[in-house]
Amino acid sequence: MDSLFDGSHAVQSGEPQNYKGKLLIIRAESLKEEFRTPENQLFLASGGFGCKPYSSGRKVFGCFLDGEETHFQRSDFVGIISDEHIPEWAKEKLEQLASQNEEQKAAPENNINLNM
Repeated sequence: MDSLFDGSHAVQSGEPQNYKGKLLIIRAESLKEEFRTPENQLFLASGGFGCKPYSSGRKVFGCFLDGEETHFQRSDFVGIISDEHIPEWAKEKLEQLASQNEEQKAAPENNINLNM
């Protein structure tokens, strides 16, 4: 079994960081015991006031790498995972998520004409 991510896997910075668009490490203790795996510790932040380091808001919205969307509190994260610690399986999942987002953006909108 792979070991869990911790602070040694996070980007070290003296300044609080903006989490938007970043791959974050969820603190193991913030997950239910049965979900404490490296796969469940990685979270792609998409927005929320909690992404901003000096905001009074705390919620960080985003998704797990399987695409499940949810939110956590900013304090539930260890920080941003450093590039050298991102496993190959996670890079593949990130690529899949990115291509799904591109497909959704490229899909034509359903235009309904209400003036029949």
